[in-house]
Amino acid sequence: MRNLQWTRSGQALLVLVTILGASVLWADEKEKEPAADPAALLEEARTRARQGDFTGAMLLSQQAVAAKADVDALSLHASLCERSGHHQGAIEALTQWLAQEPEEDFLYHRRGVAKFMHGDFKGAVADFDVYLEKVPEKMPSHWQRGLAHYGAALFREGRAQFEAHQKVNRHDVENAAWHFLCVARLEGVDGARKALIPIQGDTRVPMKEIHDLFAGKGTKEDVLKAAGTESLSKRDHLCYAHLYLALYEEALGNDAAALKHYRLAAEDYQMPHYMGRTAQVFYQSRRAKD
Repeated sequence: MRNLQWTRSGQALLVLVTILGASVLWADEKEKEPAADPAALLEEARTRARQGDFTGAMLLSQQAVAAKADVDALSLHASLCERSGHHQGAIEALTQWLAQEPEEDFLYHRRGVAKFMHGDFKGAVADFDVYLEKVPEKMPSHWQRGLAHYGAALFREGRAQFEAHQKVNRHDVENAAWHFLCVARLEGVDGARKALIPIQGDTRVPMKEIHDLFAGKGTKEDVLKAAGTESLSKRDHLCYAHLYLALYEEALGNDAAALKHYRLAAEDYQMPHYMGRTAQVFYQSRRAKD
């Protein structure tokens, strides 16, 4: 029995030595493998992006950044993250890029947009403010900052932003609507209606009906009827309709009704443009509070 016991122990030891030896050899082989070529990774990422595989492209650009975080890699990775809706990744890439090129003012704007889309409204305002400190002449045109003000509950600042924007964009119902929303939080709905900016010439569907609703002259049904008219852009019209119905209900304090319209704009009629994504951001923000 004792000899048999020693034989089994010897066999176990032999197996262990064999495994350890194989592990050392595998580790040596790994050390001999060439490091990933950042340039090749970026080229493959661009090829994947041209083929429409943005997620695959983003993963490759992430590997390129890990191998060599230069401006070329960070620029491509930030763009692919933005395109794929990976806003945290875009924020991280843009932050690294800013560390290398802090004088590039447009990066603060881009990172502000990424923060807004990530639901960080105060962070977005902070980046937009830095951007406008560097290029103050851009302030009246910066309506994105006003949306971030509203999301961050900075209603006085939002009101001022939309009033400034009105001077350079006089025919935009959306600007009047966001101005209304900020004033409603400061002075109530009646005060917002008195201060509603008059708009003429916005022919987009269903902007006239949205303006009439905010003015107290139209109905929610009018907005939906106009948006539901058969056309190639019907989905887009309904996205806008439900977004502004959500915001209107929010101004009136009807949070449950607002959440319903946010969901429709964000999911049923989702669109890839800035306002479509704004609907998704506000929907997620409001759901988190529900």
